[in-house]
Amino acid sequence: MSMYTWVHWTYDRTGGACFWCGKWLAFSNYGARGARAAWVIDHFYPFARWGADQPYNWVPACHPCNDAKSDMLPWHFDPRIRPGERDPDNYL
Repeated sequence: MSMYTWVHWTYDRTGGACFWCGKWLAFSNYGARGARAAWVIDHFYPFARWGADQPYNWVPACHPCNDAKSDMLPWHFDPRIRPGERDPDNYL
């Protein structure tokens, strides 16, 4: 798949909502910080903590959530995530 396709797949994974807060995102504003409903691809299990840089570990995130989560483990950022969890599909 091309990178564009993976970006689309990541966005569609949550129906176009931020994985963390549920805010609706605009596909056309991918990476457009400051734009309305802008978003980025976030690593569910942080890459900085040996998380995979693979689509199964990617979730769409609004900029505020991505900034706030930073390199936190998902269960430290979001109380609904079980400690040790590595599969975001369990929360979709």
